[in-house]
Amino acid sequence: MLDRADTTTYEKVFASCRTGNVDEVKASLEQFKKEHPSLEVPLVPVTILAMRDRHAKILQFCLDEGPIFENSLLTAAGQLEEANDDQATLEVLANSQLRKLIPKRKRRDDVNKRHLALGEQEKPPKMNPDGSYHIDQIEEWFHDIPF
Repeated sequence: MLDRADTTTYEKVFASCRTGNVDEVKASLEQFKKEHPSLEVPLVPVTILAMRDRHAKILQFCLDEGPIFENSLLTAAGQLEEANDDQATLEVLANSQLRKLIPKRKRRDDVNKRHLALGEQEKPPKMNPDGSYHIDQIEEWFHDIPF
């Protein structure tokens, strides 16, 4: 069992990821599995580190291993895509099972602008004098919901 104060096993895994060497990552994860078979392999954190440090080969390995697609992983993927600064890593992410199952999120501004006619895009919402939204504005936003 892993002592809570002993973090060296995890440190070795994360240090191997920081090197950018996919073979070191594979070896450190295998060692982790041997030393601590009852613990969950830290694949999600390693995947996030690979995205953050732009290590395309490590990212490919991690995504092929099948990490759980939890919110922290999706957030890191969104940050990588928004930064748009490493084509190799972006291609790995775009072609991954992650993006096949969970497509890239559209920015809220892009979604709103796509549905508004030209000239309406910058129009402020209709407000009542007391600062609340006017009923016409609410109906405009939620016209598809029967009130």
